[in-house]
Amino acid sequence: MAMAWIALAAFAAMVALPGCGASDEPRFNCLPAPISTVDLAVSAASESAALTDDEWASLESLHDRYLADFDRLRLEVMVPLVREAQAAKDVQRDAAALARLSRRHSTALSRIRALDDRFTADLAETFRDREAFAQRV
Repeated sequence: MAMAWIALAAFAAMVALPGCGASDEPRFNCLPAPISTVDLAVSAASESAALTDDEWASLESLHDRYLADFDRLRLEVMVPLVREAQAAKDVQRDAAALARLSRRHSTALSRIRALDDRFTADLAETFRDREAFAQRV
């Protein structure tokens, strides 16, 4: 029964997430979301032995710090980038503006990846005895 609820929650989250869509034009207002609680729950549900209360507490602590860092990045980097991209008119015809937005977008993606990498490294270190779990995340 728990697996059914987790699967339903995962499906609902995927449906609710806005997509970037396909386009011939560059999109600078489309950035990945953070690793979600649903991602962690789905990975944990695949474990043969359930996570202990202490393991859940450790996981929640790691994830809370990650989400706080992601939110800070969102406010400091992503929101200004999206606002600039939305304010840009005819960015396709302005090579300097296009290059600037492209650099800022690339920097934002690199910082998101660094956050994700740090979180997964911390997770792997904390859950050394559950290597498969850490790999699934």
